[in-house]
Amino acid sequence: MPNITGKFVGRLELTPLPNGRDMEVLKPFNYEDHLGEEWPVPDGIPIDGASIPRPLWSVIGGPYSGKYLKASVIHDHFCRTKTRPWKRTHRVFYEGMLTAGTKKSKAKTMYAAVYWFGGRWPTPSAVKAPAPKPSTASAFANRSDFSDALLDAFSVEVADARALLTAEPDRLSDATTVSLDFRRLYELIEEMDPSLDEIEGAIDLGAALPGPATQDDETPVKRSLYVEPGFFWEGE
Repeated sequence: MPNITGKFVGRLELTPLPNGRDMEVLKPFNYEDHLGEEWPVPDGIPIDGASIPRPLWSVIGGPYSGKYLKASVIHDHFCRTKTRPWKRTHRVFYEGMLTAGTKKSKAKTMYAAVYWFGGRWPTPSAVKAPAPKPSTASAFANRSDFSDALLDAFSVEVADARALLTAEPDRLSDATTVSLDFRRLYELIEEMDPSLDEIEGAIDLGAALPGPATQDDETPVKRSLYVEPGFFWEGE
């Protein structure tokens, strides 16, 4: 799969906010993706680093460092405003990482983590609605070698078996947690070099493991990332 890249426009300048955690964008900053679509970030807005799931901060050294930074600022802003489709927003995060020089396997692993753990929101009314969400049956039907291999990286914890079996909406979200092993995810991406579509299919399959009831948006399964203590990426 060729690397698809765009270009960043302007110089990214950030300053810490008084809370000691968030940053403020000092100058307008923009990303033009490979299709020519612009992703502008205005000045004066806060950035909280939420693009990168908090469990991964210890792996990459924090959300405001390295070659992820520019892509994460674009991603943070559009995750906050929700003015573009969620999947397109996550894919631009991946593309932006490649544009900034992040190693492809690491960019894919970060994309997979965001696809698994990141935000999802209704498609903005000004944007054409995507195809209907795949059913659990189709998630299993679209299996690939990568999704089969990744199954071992998922673990399912059932806190309330009765809620899972009876699919009681008020209890189901507390009944099940599906955890994804980040290190195993990275190793398999390094080994197999899956496409983004294959990554998405494997993640959807993992989410479907507890059964059909957990696929309803109103009764979501809890998702978590397991990061092995001491695991840290060398380089970028």
